[in-house]
Amino acid sequence: MWLVLAQAGAVPAKHAGGLNLWEILMNAGPVSKLVFVLLIGCSVLSVAVIVERWIVTKRAEKSTNDSLQLLDAWAMTQQWASAREEIGQAIRETTPLFSVLRAGVAYWGELAAVGENRMEVLEAMTFEAVNREMKLVRAMLRANLSILANIASVAPFIGLFGTVVGIIMTFDSIAKSGNMGQDLVASGIADALVATAMGLFAAIPAVIAYNFFSDRCNQLILSMEEVALERIYFLVQRQEIIHPHQRKELHMPVANHPG
Repeated sequence: MWLVLAQAGAVPAKHAGGLNLWEILMNAGPVSKLVFVLLIGCSVLSVAVIVERWIVTKRAEKSTNDSLQLLDAWAMTQQWASAREEIGQAIRETTPLFSVLRAGVAYWGELAAVGENRMEVLEAMTFEAVNREMKLVRAMLRANLSILANIASVAPFIGLFGTVVGIIMTFDSIAKSGNMGQDLVASGIADALVATAMGLFAAIPAVIAYNFFSDRCNQLILSMEEVALERIYFLVQRQEIIHPHQRKELHMPVANHPG
């Protein structure tokens, strides 16, 4: 195939065995080299984000599974006080499910402590607190995915820019020298097309990774939301809280009314 291209003038006869990519990169013009550097940087950044998101999502999945096992164990043994104590120390980055439950339990306790005893209000406000924390967990899980989205969107255009500039520079060289030799045309076209290839090379993994991690994060969030709304009721309903007016009635004697 390369022999046919060489005979057609697309590849110099002396390089009929194949083009040397390294030579193309080294002999490229300054604009093309800048494009190559940008695209290589995009590829390196994309790989770094992919590795980082893989670690974060794997840790979140393991933490969620461990948290579910603990919740089941506490429910079977009725250790609700231990459950609330453990959940109250949760950190969003390490135990996101417990962090969501902690927000609900804490808000329920605050409302009950100030004397709110209407069940519909307690449940509505608690679920609102759970949803707020869930949004923060979602943002934590999806952090840096925008970098992949931007690389997937911008990298092909950077490569296309390098291709257009390379072709323009090639025709400019031909116009100045009046030389339509195979070496000049082939090297210029190869320089231009390598930029497009590098742009696609940077964009394709970023697109795949973005879609993969978006789906994975959505599944994690849905599972956490389902568990949180299901288990928060058992945690808060078994929380022993004495309202302030109840404390007053318990610790203060009732005054005798005259007559």
